[in-house]
Amino acid sequence: MQRETLLRTIIENIRSSLDVNETKKNIVTQIGQAFNADRCFIALLDVQQDKFVTPDKYAEYLSSPELSSVVGIKPDEEIHEPIIKLAKEKKDNIIYDFEKKIIENPAEKEFLEGLKRYYNVKSDYGVNICYGGVYLGAIVLHYMKAPRYLNDDDIKFLKTIADQIGISLHHAQLYEDLKQKAEREVFLRKITELISSSLDIDEIENQIVTNVGRLLKADRVFIINFDKSKGGYFPVEKEYLSSKQIKSMKGHEPEKEVPELIKVLMSDCDLSINNVEEYIKNNNLQGSLLEKHFNFYDIKSGFCISMVNGEKRIGRLVVQSCEKINFFTEGDIEFAKIIANQAAMAMSQAELYETLKQTAERERLLRDLIQTIRSSFDINETKKLLVDKIGKSLNADRVFFVEYNPETNTPHVLDKYSEYLSSPDLVSYVGFNFSGPKVEFLAKEHKQKKLILATDIDEFIKENNLQNTPTEKWLREAQLKTGVGITIFYGEKIYGVLSIHFTKAKVHLSEERVQFLKTLGDQVGIAFYQAKLFEKQKQIADRERILRDFIATIRSTLDKNEIKQRLITLVGQSINADRVYIAEYDKKTGHFPPVMEEYLSSPDIKSTLGFLPERDSPEGMDKAVTQIIIIEDTEAWLKKHNIENSKTAGYLREHNVKSGFSVPLSYAGEFLGTILIHYTGGPRAFITEDVKFVETLTDQTSIGLYQSQLFETIQKTAERERLLRNLTATIRSSLDINEVLSVICEQIAKVFEVDRITIVEFPNNKNYQDFILRKEYKKTEKIKGIYDYSKSELIAEFWGKKLLDEGDILAFYNIAESDAPELIKNFYEKLEVKSMIGVPIRHESEKWGMLVLSELNKFRNWNSEEIILLKSISDQIFIAIKHAELLESIKQTAEREKFLAEVISIVKSTLDMDEILALISGKIEKFLGVKKVLINVTSAKKIKMILDPPKILKNEEINLLERIFDNISIAIRDSDIYTKSRFIADVSHELRTPVAIIDGYANNLINRQDYSPETVDKYLNIIKKNTIRMSNIIENLMTLSQLQKGEEDYIIAFEEVNAENLIKNVVQIQETLIKDKKITFETQCNGQITVKANEILLEQALLNLVKNAVQYSSDKSKIIIKAKKTGNNVVISVQDFGCGIEKSHLKNIFKRFYRVDKSRSRETGGSGLGLSIVENIVKTHNGKVSVKSQVNRGSLFTIEIPCF
Repeated sequence: MQRETLLRTIIENIRSSLDVNETKKNIVTQIGQAFNADRCFIALLDVQQDKFVTPDKYAEYLSSPELSSVVGIKPDEEIHEPIIKLAKEKKDNIIYDFEKKIIENPAEKEFLEGLKRYYNVKSDYGVNICYGGVYLGAIVLHYMKAPRYLNDDDIKFLKTIADQIGISLHHAQLYEDLKQKAEREVFLRKITELISSSLDIDEIENQIVTNVGRLLKADRVFIINFDKSKGGYFPVEKEYLSSKQIKSMKGHEPEKEVPELIKVLMSDCDLSINNVEEYIKNNNLQGSLLEKHFNFYDIKSGFCISMVNGEKRIGRLVVQSCEKINFFTEGDIEFAKIIANQAAMAMSQAELYETLKQTAERERLLRDLIQTIRSSFDINETKKLLVDKIGKSLNADRVFFVEYNPETNTPHVLDKYSEYLSSPDLVSYVGFNFSGPKVEFLAKEHKQKKLILATDIDEFIKENNLQNTPTEKWLREAQLKTGVGITIFYGEKIYGVLSIHFTKAKVHLSEERVQFLKTLGDQVGIAFYQAKLFEKQKQIADRERILRDFIATIRSTLDKNEIKQRLITLVGQSINADRVYIAEYDKKTGHFPPVMEEYLSSPDIKSTLGFLPERDSPEGMDKAVTQIIIIEDTEAWLKKHNIENSKTAGYLREHNVKSGFSVPLSYAGEFLGTILIHYTGGPRAFITEDVKFVETLTDQTSIGLYQSQLFETIQKTAERERLLRNLTATIRSSLDINEVLSVICEQIAKVFEVDRITIVEFPNNKNYQDFILRKEYKKTEKIKGIYDYSKSELIAEFWGKKLLDEGDILAFYNIAESDAPELIKNFYEKLEVKSMIGVPIRHESEKWGMLVLSELNKFRNWNSEEIILLKSISDQIFIAIKHAELLESIKQTAEREKFLAEVISIVKSTLDMDEILALISGKIEKFLGVKKVLINVTSAKKIKMILDPPKILKNEEINLLERIFDNISIAIRDSDIYTKSRFIADVSHELRTPVAIIDGYANNLINRQDYSPETVDKYLNIIKKNTIRMSNIIENLMTLSQLQKGEEDYIIAFEEVNAENLIKNVVQIQETLIKDKKITFETQCNGQITVKANEILLEQALLNLVKNAVQYSSDKSKIIIKAKKTGNNVVISVQDFGCGIEKSHLKNIFKRFYRVDKSRSRETGGSGLGLSIVENIVKTHNGKVSVKSQVNRGSLFTIEIPCF
């Protein structure tokens, strides 16, 4: 009953919808669920190809999304071929259990295993779908988890459903055929209406290829139009593609690319290919261009239909299938023929209309162009209007007008007014030289013909034998497909050539169009003659006005730079030059200084500022001194004068000078310089009027320059005298050298208008790296100083050698391009310096320093007057310095004498040598301006002094120190008696106590015999303890004596000592005492540390510190010993956490016999000499010892000695 309901539901769904996809989805879902299948799908057969179609998403049901899908997977032909064979024999593919089937049918094992593996199933039920005895496909049930048995009723039910599916597919196909027929009828009606209502060929062709492609489900449809003028076909223009993945054939030329198609295309026969592979094979076309063509464009099947209107051939309609073989039916081809015939009629009518329309448009365009070019006498405006109008009206890609010199018949370089481009991506020829070898052939042709027509550029090259020539290369670079060149004559003279380029596709130019272009050329010739005549008269009038204004300008000013700038600007603008500058001649030096002013027509033109004429162009300047030089073609001129590899040739090429001329400037027989005019666009023929105009301007300029030079000389002389007078007054009014140098810098900055001034002193004439920056003037705070960068000492050395040793004045116009060493150029590049000059500060053989001026914002030529003035200033600086030094010497002598008197007073009034040395050290630190002074006195004859930081002392300072040391020696000798007597008293006092104790206990033992053994042992231990104490006092006294003797009596050997090993030895020596008190020792040694020292003495010093730390620490306490390297010193510290030392005792802690707690010291056997020994050992190593301590917190003793 349930299956009857299911069958009825399926039949109702099938009959109620003609949507095949909806029907398939309902069937597979309902059947899959009804039979609890893992997968259910409909496999349809492509009847034409006899292959299964790839299942789509509507044809499959899956019981779970985790199961593998067959949607979109192309069926394996080898696996499915036996299934199709079974179906044609009207047998279903029923496999209850693959494993059993394989065992029962070993002959089919390979096929069964392949099918099982392909679908990953256990059971496979495939029931055929047929209609009218034709096999259409199968409905398939898959069980993938375990085999499933369906009985005969189940199979019979599936067959019933399959029959209903067959009926449904047949009905859907009938509906699809009727629908397609209706759509085609609608399209035919639309095409007929379009033909009746439109004469736009492009619109007609676009509608045809688009609708034919969609209705026939083709992948590519296009029309190739017939070229009646050539009897061939145009490249493909209009095209329909079913998707972006289909390759385009736009621009394809069938005749040239595939010669095998010519016969078919020219025969007006239709061609249909249902299977390209079979067609190639059957016609023995393997390896042919046609096969390559089909493969390249992925053509699987297709057909082409001739488009004719009566006897007139219009073109071909081509329909192609690319993604798969599409068997186009006779109905499809017949439908396409009807469309082609209708299109041929429409295109014929549209072509006729287009011809009439173009004729009318040409007449209108000709009238507009004539009116436009006759309405303006501005030659540039005329050219721009002409090329723009022609380009837009003819839909050209590039139009340009090459202007000719009518007197010489030579072309000008193309300017920006003479070119039209339809797109910025096209190659521009602005600036191109049309007299070069690339267009030599075309130039010759234009002089002989009025019009050159190249409809097909390939054929044009072939016909004129231009293969592998510069002309062919130029035509290819221009991407030319079709081109026209019209020579513009007026009378017998050529005024130019008008070129029209089509680069996207070849363009057919009818005879009417060609005649139109010739007429246009005649009108352009008339317009250009009139414009040129007007331009010449206007130019004469303009130049007269310019000349009058210029004369008025130079008569109103004596500023030489203003005159030069005005001249080069006027010349550049008046004759449209690209670069103009003056090479001025300095008669005092007999040389040309660097170029300081120039005119550039564009910021893209390379500058010549800083150019040195004699250095960079000696051959050219030799000629430019006496005569006018005219260069119409730079390379030809160089070759003519045999200077192709000269410096002049290099300069002209570097600055892209293609042509130019120069005119000398002179007055009253005196040569003042040369004005040079450059053109970078290409060779140029100069007219006499231009050269004469520049000559007239230079004559007037020469007068102005001569007058300004006289005025400038007088003015600079007066300024120099005033500056020197001011400087002399400043020097005499002040003996403060810093004040004097500040005023000098300010005065120099004011007169020379520079950005930075430095005055440097060299105290050591044998080492210029040792320098003192005495004064640095900076125009603004933002300007960087010489100390802002490293390597300044190397820079100072360079200047010192050049200025003081070689005696030169060093001037740089452009330091970046000078012959200075790279180090110098890089340094001043960081300081942003452009120009600079340095002069020595010296008198005869006495060298002092240098004066340097820097320009940061401009390049500067240092002239002879400026150099003379700077020499005079440097002499005044030297005088000022010597005056100041004399005063300073007198002042310092007085200060030294006063200082010595104070030191002698200290020595005479103080008995304690340590106090004397401390007071004198403080005085010397202040006097020498150093951070720390350490005086080490080993004897009256041996006194050492160490400065921190080190300082090179002057002779006067050394002499003063020698006198101070003499007074210290006297003080030492005077204090020896006091020291010795005090020492004896201290020793007597220290030895008296242990001697008295020993004597008392010894007498007790001698006089009484009744002491118990315990008492005897106790007395003996006390005697032994005091004996050891006396021994320690004597040993320590001997050590101190040795350390204080001096090097002449006691030589101490130094060697490499490992700090870590040293610490280990000291701890090991104290090991017994450490264990007794259960003290924890912690050592911290930062890496491998070595020090140059006497190992025995250094061990003794460290042992004394560790002994004290152990003695003054409580039981179970902690002691830390650290060693580390700090700079060039080794630091060793001993820290305990014992009773600590009061602050009042710290200053005396290192004195001999000084004890903080005397009772405790005696108890522990201390002598009061241990820390004094430590201090003397450390001093012997040029080091220092210090202590930090807090009561009940512990003490930290630190030794710091040099590594070497």
